[in-house]
This record gives sequence, structure tokens and C-alpha cells, in this order.
Amino acid sequence: MKKIITIILAISFGISTYAQINDSISKKLTKDLEQVYSRGHINGFSVAIVNQDGTLSMYTLRVKDLLVSRRTIEDNLFAINAGKTTHNGIELDFNFDIIKRRAARLKFFFNTSIFDHKFDNFIDLDDDFSGNNLTGAPSEVINLGLDFTKEKGIYGNINFQTVGKIPANDANTVFSNSYELIHGKIGYRNTIDKHLFYDISIGVNNILDTKYASQLQINARGFGGNAPRYFYSGLPFNMYGGINIKYRLQTIFLCIFLM
Repeated sequence: MKKIITIILAISFGISTYAQINDSISKKLTKDLEQVYSRGHINGFSVAIVNQDGTLSMYTLRVKDLLVSRRTIEDNLFAINAGKTTHNGIELDFNFDIIKRRAARLKFFFNTSIFDHKFDNFIDLDDDFSGNNLTGAPSEVINLGLDFTKEKGIYGNINFQTVGKIPANDANTVFSNSYELIHGKIGYRNTIDKHLFYDISIGVNNILDTKYASQLQINARGFGGNAPRYFYSGLPFNMYGGINIKYRLQTIFLCIFLM
């Protein structure tokens, strides 16, 4: 069977795109902000190579006056313009069948995103953040695993995920640590007679009980003499399970003909 490969090229022109820049609380603080727009005649392009096994895409984008969040001492949120930023990246989504039969299928899947997002020109008062990594963007994200499916009997999957370090402030002095997570699930499904269907499963998240930050507070500030809280921890090792039972009623049509 012949595999079809498709190449897609997308070009983004310099048409201004606008975003809301303030709210009722921070209007005074953001009155001088410009709305977000892209600079230049062509601000970016992407290329994608696609076939039935997966997709490989590459992109680059130039943006002027990207909005970056800030917090006041009173914990009000506002935004400032971040000068010029560059967004480069590569994304790969790939999967194939190791075993493919009528009643069972074992599939391998892999997807990754590699980010190179930076401030080209960003000066905030006396601070020059030009050349720093863009705040809140991980260096890479990778997911891979195996998925075994079956009409009847045992099924399951296992998934490995890794997330690269993430800058938590514009100065790039605080980063979240990179981390790896493993999740898994196993189940059993079958029928009793022709009418009763059941599915029993159990799963585990964060099998290795990894300590990691699942959420970031960008450019956090400390209040009341406390240090800024940039990181919020993710869930530790945890389990879940389920039982699904279905009963199919047999439909009987009774027709009475009156003569």
C-alpha cells in the first residue's frame, strides 16, 4: 500500500491582531499600552509534512508588543508590552501499529514539541530582558507510550511524559525543574450471554511519585514579607478505578392483527 505524503506551507501576513489589554482594576496602570500586533509584511510561516503515520511541522513567528503579565503589591493583575519576541518551534506527532488484528491492536505513539521562544527586544524601565527565554514557555514537551486495545479481554496503556524547564520570570533567574511522569491503566472487558456487558479498570497516575510543579505563577510577587510563590505542586502518586456495566434489552415486537 502506497503512503501519501502531503506538504503544507502556511504564511502569515502582517495583519494586526488585537487583544484586550486591561480590565476595570488595572486601566490606570495600562493606559499607555499598545494593542498587540505583528510587525512587518510577513510575520511568520509554518511548514507541515503529513502522512497517515504522523505529522512533522516547523514554524517561526515574529511578534511586536506581546503582552506580559505583572502583579502589583495589592495583587492586582495587569500587563505590559514586551517589545519584540521570536517564536520558533518544531512539533512531531507519530504513531504506528505494532500489532494490528481484527480483535486486538497494539499501538505505539510519540509526540513532542520543542520551543525556542525568546524576547528579541524587551526593556522594562531599567531592566533589559532582551535575549531571555520567553516567560512560561517550556523548552520541550514529550509524550510517548503504548496503547493495547481489545474487543474482549485485557486491555491497557502506559504513557511517559517529560516537560522541560520553564522560566518563571522575565529575568530568567527562576526556572521550574524539568520532570518526568509515568501513567498507566489496565482493564478487562467481556460479555455474559448476549445482553450483559461489563468493563472493569484500574489506573495509576504519577507511578514514580515524582515531585513536580504542575502550575506556574508568572512574575509572582511576595506579599506581607513572604517570598514570591511561583510554583504549585502537582498531584502525587494516585490511583483510580471504574466499573462499567451495560445491559441490552431484547426488543420484542408483538403485532396483533384484528380481522
